[in-house]
Amino acid sequence: MNRQEALIHLLAEEANRIAMPDVMAGKAIEFPLPLEWVQARASLSQGSFEMAYNQLNRLRDSCLEATKTEALQRDIRKSLEGIANLFLVENVDTLRRDIIDYRKQPDADNGGICHLCIQLIHFKYNNEGEIYSLQNLAEDEFLLDCLANDFYPDPHIEQFLTDIRRKLFLSSVQEMEVNETYLPLFQSIALQGYLTNYVFFSQDDEQAVINGLNEDLGNLLSGDECDLDDITNILLLLSMYQPLHQTNANPALEGILAEQLPEFLRAIFILTYLEPADLEKKAAQVLSLGTLNKESQAIRQQYEESPYPRYSHLSFWPETQPYRHRSEKLYYSDRDLRALDSKPLEVLVAGCGTGNQPLRLAGSIKDINITAIDLSRQSIAFGERMRTAYGINNVQFYQADILELPKVFKANQQRFHVIECVGALHHLVDLQAGLAALNELLVPGGVMHLALYSEAARCRISELRMLNHKLGIKSKPEHIKLFRKQLFSSELDTKLKQILFARDFYNLNGCRDLLFNTQETCLTIPLIKNLLESQNLEFLGFQFDTRDTEKKFKEMFPATSADLKLEYWHQFEQLHPDTFWHMYQFYCRKPDQGTS
Repeated sequence: MNRQEALIHLLAEEANRIAMPDVMAGKAIEFPLPLEWVQARASLSQGSFEMAYNQLNRLRDSCLEATKTEALQRDIRKSLEGIANLFLVENVDTLRRDIIDYRKQPDADNGGICHLCIQLIHFKYNNEGEIYSLQNLAEDEFLLDCLANDFYPDPHIEQFLTDIRRKLFLSSVQEMEVNETYLPLFQSIALQGYLTNYVFFSQDDEQAVINGLNEDLGNLLSGDECDLDDITNILLLLSMYQPLHQTNANPALEGILAEQLPEFLRAIFILTYLEPADLEKKAAQVLSLGTLNKESQAIRQQYEESPYPRYSHLSFWPETQPYRHRSEKLYYSDRDLRALDSKPLEVLVAGCGTGNQPLRLAGSIKDINITAIDLSRQSIAFGERMRTAYGINNVQFYQADILELPKVFKANQQRFHVIECVGALHHLVDLQAGLAALNELLVPGGVMHLALYSEAARCRISELRMLNHKLGIKSKPEHIKLFRKQLFSSELDTKLKQILFARDFYNLNGCRDLLFNTQETCLTIPLIKNLLESQNLEFLGFQFDTRDTEKKFKEMFPATSADLKLEYWHQFEQLHPDTFWHMYQFYCRKPDQGTS
């Protein structure tokens, strides 16, 4: 027995002796683990996700007891989120089925498997020029599931789906009949449109037919004898290109229940007619705090028209934890962070958008009370809808302007232990005034979590923004779609091509936020240093999704606490300009009164 075999044997004996903790789910398994399961968990802990998946897959037939099966499925789901190389997976068909099952779980993370799905779609539909029959596509359960649940930042997949939509649409509109065999494909393409905010480009002949169908709808509905059966096929065809509330059927659909429609239209009707109507009602009911600054009106209007981001589910930590567990920068900090131990912890999320950030915090952090504000009523309405859906009662949403917040909270002398402002300050005309306003609301010893655009990382985006301005390209949907089409067909340099794989580029509202934003300011690390010093805020460290960046930084600056020196990070960014592609995300602290 070699050393590795001996180690595995000891692990297996230990697993048989005690109830081995299920680190993936925060629970304990009350049964001994077989050797291959121990090996699979070792592979998971080492980041060998493909090997772990193969090992776990072989155990399926031996796990017949419900408890074992449930634990095995949890580990399989964990392995799916890390698979990077499809060619290391032994059984691709089983992998497809596992992804479909994964998405049915309440804690499913579509983002965690997005790139795996891209690989699998390419794997099956990668022959350039090959024509795939609509019949085969309509029978591909995995493809349909992918389209109905997420969108994919890949130019080839978008072109593939755009071609499918066109073929399906034009072949059906000739006879104005919908082939029932293709109904699953119609539904999935329509749901893909909803998820992308209908960002796919349509050619002139398609648009002419769409306009004609809308005209036909108006004519049919103006008659005395029109009923739902007369228009369902037209609605299905149009639903691949636009939400139902924007069709000429809008007034006639008022008061209709989803159950009155054919099953193939119900989900589309709920998402693209009932949901927008519900959001309009909720937006009108949003409470306002104070007034809105005149300089904020343009950015407010953008997000009223294009709420961002849209999401369909929330993911939480397996068990609620103290706030300082949110980041190693806080957990291991030697600064006095007693403010984070307050119960309840009062948190302000400034610029909360559609509410994903405060709602995830509310479901993951112990003893927390959250005030979430945004300029856009439509964005807040979406957050309210999700708050109600998840039964979250420790988040209060308001329409408010960051610049006016000190006036709002001065009356009741309210302050916050934590302020999170992720991706919002750089959209203010006066960023420094915005930071000063937030700092005024932070208790001494309190912590801020900020995220700001990097000038170096966003240089390609800035180039495109300047080009848009020079060419007079507006932020209207049809202009954005045409611009994207032209960008796809352009000869781009390597740096600009990176934008074609940015997730926001593949959603209409996201693309507007990315490339057509009304107002944004990009910063450098020296500017951040000056900002923090002007507000007497202590830098607590940058936050990254993986350890790779920090590992490289440590190799360059090995001294203890070097990662708290912004001048070192500036040097590092100059050598690695894409380091902060996902923004400068960092924590800072307001010193206690009497300290400097």
